Amino acid sequence: MRLRFAFLMFCMLLGATVANAQFNAILVNELQPLTLACGSGAPVPDGTTVQIFWDSLGNGPTEDDNQPIEGPGFLQVNFNQFNLNGVELLDVPGGFGTDPFFAMASGIPDPAQNTGHPLYWLRVCLGDQGIFWQSDTFRVFTGGITEVYFGVGDDLVPFTCQTGVCAGCPSPPPVETLVASQAFCDSIVVTWSHVQEDIDGYRLLIAGTEPYLYIPNPATTSYTNYDLIGGQDHSFRVRAYRICGTGQDADTAFSTASQTTGRKLVGPPTPQNMTASDNQCGRVLVSWSVNTILGLDSFVVLRDDVPLDTLDNHNAGFVEQFFDNSPLPGVHEYCVRGTSVNCSDGPEACDNGAAGAGPTCTITNVDGSDDDCDEICITWTVTCADADSFEIFRNNARAGAIINTGGPNFTFCYAAPVGTGTFQVRAKNLCGQGTLDAEPGRRRHAPWTSLRCSGNRSIG
Repeated sequence: MRLRFAFLMFCMLLGATVANAQFNAILVNELQPLTLACGSGAPVPDGTTVQIFWDSLGNGPTEDDNQPIEGPGFLQVNFNQFNLNGVELLDVPGGFGTDPFFAMASGIPDPAQNTGHPLYWLRVCLGDQGIFWQSDTFRVFTGGITEVYFGVGDDLVPFTCQTGVCAGCPSPPPVETLVASQAFCDSIVVTWSHVQEDIDGYRLLIAGTEPYLYIPNPATTSYTNYDLIGGQDHSFRVRAYRICGTGQDADTAFSTASQTTGRKLVGPPTPQNMTASDNQCGRVLVSWSVNTILGLDSFVVLRDDVPLDTLDNHNAGFVEQFFDNSPLPGVHEYCVRGTSVNCSDGPEACDNGAAGAGPTCTITNVDGSDDDCDEICITWTVTCADADSFEIFRNNARAGAIINTGGPNFTFCYAAPVGTGTFQVRAKNLCGQGTLDAEPGRRRHAPWTSLRCSGNRSIG
């Protein structure tokens, strides 16, 4: 009797997520198709709303029963009404099957008879035909999946056709032509249409967010979101709603949900770890990386806001490099920004950089000693942060070198040839060397005699 649905249910189980739910129920009607008249007539068409009610007192379907609250919270269900889908799902006009499962993720409501398992019933309102279909109650259980089959016979839940209109606040028809944009860089625009008869507005839910958004104007059939993360799909569910009555007697009925998916394009990411060098001889090295290439087509490198070059992007995490081989003198601001064909330019990352060059400092107070028989000590004064070392010359011949220790006072001693000499000092680094000191060292003559020296000897 249920073979038609067995394979369908197996396929649904393959793709269903049922973990952590308090109950999961699958509702199927392929044996008692609903019709547009009691006992005869054409089948109720697909798309007609089927409402779910909670028998909170355990006393059967009554006008006091309410639809369970829809949502992800405590004692809330994933949906409280659905569209008839017998032709689409079962090839049974007037039938239906719930896909996904009817489920409650948190909590379990207790009816008054205190069985520990809730009771529900279904209703299909056909006001234009002056009838409605109403089922007997059925029970759902925690753990596993509850299978509920509707029809006339043993272990089946029957529907009863009743004349008249549904009591309470009837559900309005669903929205139509629901679409969400996929091609905007700054937003997702959701639009829909509705006959706008006897409704008070729309309720919109963005998957994974709280709370519901209410649009209390039937003529407003669009919604724009600027805050959702770009580069990924977001689900939007829209219902029309109707308010019946006023004050404390007011009741709100919602249409069956219509759902669509939208996406916001993502702009280029901000370059990370961006640096501009100041120690490259005759050039500036600009380097950076990105943690994602989503929305990224290329990079633009700028110096003082003037574009220098455009580079292709590589994989995420790749260290990009650009060499400014024609740098301007001095320090300049270098910036990098990603670009996108669809979404223009991304944020910039900037750093000051300068091309490395030989030392530019001026060495002063160069002096050579003349009071030692064994060596000469050369002294000078300089503050030169861009020098790695200093070279010392005697009569234009290199005498030695010392490391730059910060200064400002430096001394170099060595066993110089006997005699006088002119001493000069110049700064040096990896990029070159500075000029020789502006003034030569002093020539020193040996004394005629010295108690510390044997014989006559010139020192210089």
